[in-house]
Order: sequence, then C-alpha cells, then structure tokens
Amino acid sequence: MSKTHKLTPFEREEIVGLSKGGHSIRNISKILGKPKSTIYDVIMKYNKDNCTDTASRSGRPPALSKQDKRQLRRIVRRNCKQAVEEITEQFNQGLNISLS
Repeated sequence: MSKTHKLTPFEREEIVGLSKGGHSIRNISKILGKPKSTIYDVIMKYNKDNCTDTASRSGRPPALSKQDKRQLRRIVRRNCKQAVEEITEQFNQGLNISLS
C-alpha cells in the first residue's frame, strides 16, 4: 500500500469551500484529518488555476491492454507446460505488437 492517498474531487471541493468560508489551513486540517501541506497545496492550486482537478499522471502507457492480458492468460492456461519463448511467440502471432 502506498503512503500517499489521492484526494477525491469531493474532498478537494470541501477544502476549497472551508477555505472560502474563512477557515485557516490549520483548522481545515483538523476538521478533515488531512495534513496541512495537502490542504495548502489544494488551496494554492485553486487560487492559481481556479480549478480543483488534478493533473493527469504522466508515465509510460501500459504495453498490454486488458484484452491482451486476458488473451495471454488463456494461452498460458492452455499451454502451461510450454517454454516462455514458445508462449511469447504464440502470443505475438495474434498481436500487432512484439513482446520479449
């Protein structure tokens, strides 16, 4: 389990609403049970962008889609005694991508 917790849109709106209502960052932190730094970050982002949405996460897209993973599981179940190279070759035959 990760150490961080992604705030829900409702929690972000709640933080902004309490801030607009005149509550301090420390008070909001006590009310919601969230770290002061989290409260501060949400309020600063709202003041800067006038928006509470989070930025989309960057990173490499997954190599396999859900359908590809399901297909791979089927192949492995049917041929569980085959070598990895053979399973990989069989899987790659049905796809437009090449995995190693």
